[in-house]
Amino acid sequence: MLIFPAAPDGTIAMENPTQNLVIDELKDMIKGSPDGQLHLWFIFCEDVYETRFGDGFYSYPHRAFQNNEEAEKWAKMVTTDSKTADSLGFNAEVHHIVASLNEAGSINLFSRDKELSIRDPERKIIDFLNGTDPDWQSIVRTLKTK
Repeated sequence: MLIFPAAPDGTIAMENPTQNLVIDELKDMIKGSPDGQLHLWFIFCEDVYETRFGDGFYSYPHRAFQNNEEAEKWAKMVTTDSKTADSLGFNAEVHHIVASLNEAGSINLFSRDKELSIRDPERKIIDFLNGTDPDWQSIVRTLKTK
């Protein structure tokens, strides 16, 4: 199991990931699971300003964890700590996602029995697990400048 340790200030683990998971390792983890499914918890973030004054509600995945507790901790921190007097910040929610391999050996992602559509899913899921998604890094910088 991957472990994403929290730094004392609550941000270093997201900015400087300790994992360098590659796609073949992730596929091996899926193959090695008892039911051929890897259970993940994705953090979806909503930009509150855009929802209120922009094009409407959009919530995008930016980070993934292998345990719900760690994901919930980070989601709560993003939701709480991103809001300031000058910024509406972000709302973050955790969604349970199941990763499996299709017949061609590519990764499929499902949420509540519906396929999750992400552009370039294999690269993105690695970014989400490693904490290297550029949008996530931007959110973390927002938290640090608070």
